[in-house]
Amino acid sequence: MKKVLLVFLALCVLGALVCGCVQNQSLQNQNNTSNATSLKYSALISSESVNVSNLACNISVVKNIDEFTFRMMSSFSDQKNQFFSPVSMEFAFATLGEGASGKTRFEIFKALYLPYNDTVRRVGFACLYDKLEKSGNFTLANALWIQVGYPVKGQYLHIVKNYYPAEMYYVNFQQSGVVKLINGWVSKKTHGRIENIVSKVDPSTKLAITNAVYFKGDWVKKFSKAGLMDFHTPSGVKKVKSMEALSHYQYSEYDGFKAVEIPYRGDFSMLVVMANSSKKLNELNYSTFEGIISHEKAEYVKVYMPKFELSTQYDLRGVMEKLGMKLAFTPQANFSGISDEKLCVGQAVHKAYVKVDENGTVAAAATYIGVVSTALPPQHYVVFKVDKPFCFFILENVGGKKLVLFAGRVLNPS
Repeated sequence: MKKVLLVFLALCVLGALVCGCVQNQSLQNQNNTSNATSLKYSALISSESVNVSNLACNISVVKNIDEFTFRMMSSFSDQKNQFFSPVSMEFAFATLGEGASGKTRFEIFKALYLPYNDTVRRVGFACLYDKLEKSGNFTLANALWIQVGYPVKGQYLHIVKNYYPAEMYYVNFQQSGVVKLINGWVSKKTHGRIENIVSKVDPSTKLAITNAVYFKGDWVKKFSKAGLMDFHTPSGVKKVKSMEALSHYQYSEYDGFKAVEIPYRGDFSMLVVMANSSKKLNELNYSTFEGIISHEKAEYVKVYMPKFELSTQYDLRGVMEKLGMKLAFTPQANFSGISDEKLCVGQAVHKAYVKVDENGTVAAAATYIGVVSTALPPQHYVVFKVDKPFCFFILENVGGKKLVLFAGRVLNPS
């Protein structure tokens, strides 16, 4: 069975929040606290979680996250391969935003394209989390790491626990072992695909927010090896390993773009998008994405595409500032929803990994009796050869909408 293994993570070690921006916390108190607590996980006692089945679930944030996806793509360098998880980033930064106030809060939710209405936003994330967790192929985990003895407001913890289901741990950021704890948590949640999300933590950190997402999908139609293929990179033609499949797919041609949607088992798919020029590919935006989806129709398509494996890492401060989230990284930040003490974001990092090929393993037990057509394939079919830079999106059907779980741009698959 074909396996496509994708693992992603964003830790927006919203690294948290301090980096020299905390005031009125005595070093003596911190030292006393550190002696009282070991570096082992110490889960906080939390209130009962929101029962999603009791909510009027309208996952309205799907459109918001998709719009955010394309803003992020345009903010990253268009001269390099890209890969990231907008869902991971949204969960981490939305968790941060719940503790912000005033203009800081406004900037965060505006940059994320999220509704400012608390009920709409929180219910949207709670229902989305529930939907993703029940999907089978996708797992998502959130955590708050809190400095032992630091006065985080109970209302903030309640919101994060109930609407962004987060694990919560007391740690001591002044001890070097906390890095190992956080990296270990991330590695476990991503099945070892993302390691060393942080190499060091500022000792003045009071709160860190982590998010990890993991996806494993198997093609409905298995690909076959297709040998080497010429791929036209910005620096010249490269020979790359490729694969091929011939099947019925959703195919679209719209406004200078061509796209094919390749299904995984379950409610997931990969949308591969090419343009008639590199400049045109850089113009891909949310409106175009919607147009491509709306112009899809079933076609018999022969797909040739490269096998590829990408690892990426991003410092998110610069890109989030481009999107208008500026105060959060400054001493003027207002995180009074978290604590009465002054806080700001000192670090925000995202790492991601993806591997796409024709091989894989699925372990399961099931019985299926199928009656299949033995008719020959049609003589006419569309050829979709991915032999130049392209974008790709891992999608899930959520309430009739296509949610972008992961997004990437490949300039050079080798």
